[in-house]
Amino acid sequence: MRIAIICVVHVLISLYYLHFAWSDPHELFTPDSSGYHQLAVNIISHNEFSLSDKAPFVPDFFRTPTYPLFLAACYAIFGQTPYVPVAIQIVLNVITILVVYRIAQILFSPVAAYWSSALLALSGVFTLHARYLLTETLFTFLLAVVMYLLIRLIYSDGHTERRLCKNWGMPVCIGLILGVMTLCRPNGFYFTFLVCIAILLLVQRVDLYTRLQNAAIIALVFLFAISPWAIRNWHHQGALKLDTNQSYVLYFVTVGSMEARENDISLQEAVAKRKAEEAGIEELSALELSSRRQKAAVAAILDKPMRFAEVFLFGLAVTLTPISPKAMALYIDGGELSASSAAQVGVAFQGGKGFVSAIAQNISGFRGSIWLSSIFFAIVDLAKYGLCILAFVLYSVNDRKETLFLLGAVVIYFLLITGPMGPEATFRYRTPIEPYMSLLAGSGVAYWLRDNRGIRDKRLWVALAGFLVFGAALGGARLFLSISMV
Repeated sequence: MRIAIICVVHVLISLYYLHFAWSDPHELFTPDSSGYHQLAVNIISHNEFSLSDKAPFVPDFFRTPTYPLFLAACYAIFGQTPYVPVAIQIVLNVITILVVYRIAQILFSPVAAYWSSALLALSGVFTLHARYLLTETLFTFLLAVVMYLLIRLIYSDGHTERRLCKNWGMPVCIGLILGVMTLCRPNGFYFTFLVCIAILLLVQRVDLYTRLQNAAIIALVFLFAISPWAIRNWHHQGALKLDTNQSYVLYFVTVGSMEARENDISLQEAVAKRKAEEAGIEELSALELSSRRQKAAVAAILDKPMRFAEVFLFGLAVTLTPISPKAMALYIDGGELSASSAAQVGVAFQGGKGFVSAIAQNISGFRGSIWLSSIFFAIVDLAKYGLCILAFVLYSVNDRKETLFLLGAVVIYFLLITGPMGPEATFRYRTPIEPYMSLLAGSGVAYWLRDNRGIRDKRLWVALAGFLVFGAALGGARLFLSISMV
């Protein structure tokens, strides 16, 4: 009953933010959303994976196919309305909450399961991105299914585990979903290696040969799943790369951010400069240009590793920053920050003046509750960080340390691949790790409730000290490593 209430609360919160777009479906779009939408329309209308809005439909290599195919399926069945895929994404969020509930039951306890699912259901990052035609919700759902299957392999009882490991069905499913997930967001490519390592190290009740066999099956099925797309790119461009997006980001955003800090200019100016330097290379194919950009970016990073470290740390700080009133206004108000009560309060807060009067002026407005929502979500974010640190302190001396390795590795992986985004690493990129942060935080709550030793418990103070250090590092990185966008 409690998990049903948690799911209903999440749906109601999601519908609340969705209702701001009832009058204008374009408010469900971002620049990236428009690209996915055009790809889906061309798949349906012209059987072409292209961003062109008229013939000739030039094949696109910037995106990968999973999310456009998801949109195309929705459009083919229900018509070209963005509300249907958004509604399906809310359903996928609910399923993800249920998967997290089940994972927490396996790893921790029923109490931890309720807390973990509740914290995820109240996550602003998790909730808000279901509102947009973006890859985050589908990718997070697929990742959660992979983790559930992996955890079943690792933590089932001896008899069930031997049966699962000797049955090819489970590793085949994991490999297939990993392939679909990677073709949704290619930065998940190397996560397959993490899964295989987890099977080799953490599955203890079967022999090494069986573990190697499972890992090999996952890797081979994964490669099989992504191979049609790689072959398609080879056919058109003579290269097996999955997309050109990642090299674009590395060359323009990462190296551009490095140059912006070095020369005290904005990222926009740095990107414009780098684009001007590419004049006269139109003869290169998309994937050849992508390879050239990647080589140049890697060379620039190796040449100035400390600059890269600055951009990387700033990217981590941006990703982990709690939702601000300005960010909330951007999500709900279609980017019209100057007209948003949330933005007005946010500006007043940042300026340190007139905060109370700004609240008084805007609390009765149509969107006056949005800034309250942003404050609530920010508090949940901060509480979750503190509880994750508490979980690490409590479980570091527990006999199931491998749980920390498994969940912590997922969080670290997706933070590491986000860091190079620098100032463009908005909290959007935190979405995939929200379920695992919720799991850690929920387990911290449950462990503390079960083993509460009072205010004098040294572990509590160690966790609090860790949280203060984390907060100081986060704020310091945002303050001292900032990069101007415009």
